[in-house]
Amino acid sequence: MAQYWDNLADTYAKIGQADFWLKHRLRILDGISGRVLDGGCGSGDLVRALRHLEVDAFGVDAAAQMVRLAQQKLAEHDFDPQVITQGDLTQLAFRDNSFDVVVTTGVLGTFSAEMQQAALKELTRVAGSELRLLEPFEKRPGLYPARVVGWLFDGQRPLKTSTFEQLGLRAERKWDAVMGVFSFIHCTISE
Repeated sequence: MAQYWDNLADTYAKIGQADFWLKHRLRILDGISGRVLDGGCGSGDLVRALRHLEVDAFGVDAAAQMVRLAQQKLAEHDFDPQVITQGDLTQLAFRDNSFDVVVTTGVLGTFSAEMQQAALKELTRVAGSELRLLEPFEKRPGLYPARVVGWLFDGQRPLKTSTFEQLGLRAERKWDAVMGVFSFIHCTISE
């Protein structure tokens, strides 16, 4: 998977800036504060946006080329590039409750169901209070709009309510984006 994203890093960095996607990604940051981790940060757009807002933001991505691009962009904006690290969302190198909020945007839908569950478990472990996810999400069992526009979102695997429930999480769908393919999912983490 990391090799796939390494090969697409430059292209993805441009797509990540596209209005149709970036505006929704930025919207999930509304009112965010504290220490924030962007899981699967790609080219670091959200980390940079949060740093401009003086939020203590960090990023992790599995693809070395994405990490390099994100670090380069942060340095160009006079931010510490070392806040972006390479890592696996299913085995994060952070202590429990290291962050107040963890965000992901368009990452978990590229994982198998097993990897989604492992990543959600790990993201929950490092998140102190909440998860904010902009991911493909099955509205009801068997209902996922991307099947209608599969030519555009081929290979996306929607997150399922049952996956959250198995981890003791309540997934609250706030709004949908990009033709209903992606949903903003909010989870409050209770101790």
